[in-house]
Amino acid sequence: RTMTFHAQSGDIQIPFLSQQSHFAYLHQNRASYLYLPYKNERYTMVAILPDQGYGVYSFLEMQKQAHFSASLFEGFANAEYEFIDLSLPKFESRYADSLKDELQNLGMRRSFDAGSAEFSAMLASKKPEAVIDEVLHKTFIRVDETGTEAAAVTAVMMKVTSMPPLESLRLVFDRPFVYAILDLESSIPLFMGVLDNPKP
Repeated sequence: RTMTFHAQSGDIQIPFLSQQSHFAYLHQNRASYLYLPYKNERYTMVAILPDQGYGVYSFLEMQKQAHFSASLFEGFANAEYEFIDLSLPKFESRYADSLKDELQNLGMRRSFDAGSAEFSAMLASKKPEAVIDEVLHKTFIRVDETGTEAAAVTAVMMKVTSMPPLESLRLVFDRPFVYAILDLESSIPLFMGVLDNPKP
């Protein structure tokens, strides 16, 4: 249903996905970590919502860069299944950037220089000369009704005379948050980003 997302540029009305289910969850580093399973259990998506009044970029600044990725996997290992009343915005994110400057700063300069680039082993002949002109990096992610499939979780409960309704934790991702797709088998984050405005 349509709900309000509190973007840095102002409030916007966008569609949200809602579901009540058991999800792996923990609270640490002044943020809620929610792990959403994929059909292939090797992968999971984590969404990190900083506490109210604690901005997403302040949260990221407090993370030690070398340990942030590792903390995502440690969080998964320490998370417990909670009954969550979840609302998550539908979103689509695209990113494109040139890696030319970064590669040159890392020492890969000759490949971009027409006077010193040497790619003759890759070419049928030495003419015409070849040089790398540009290196582009593009990413894309979409989260919608079909993008994440929840895994089945069985909860065993005791009953005496009547069962009270399950108490749920309400978690609404209605302000900027961090997300990542994790490969649990190799302990590598495959994709990371910040959703600060879900409108395309």
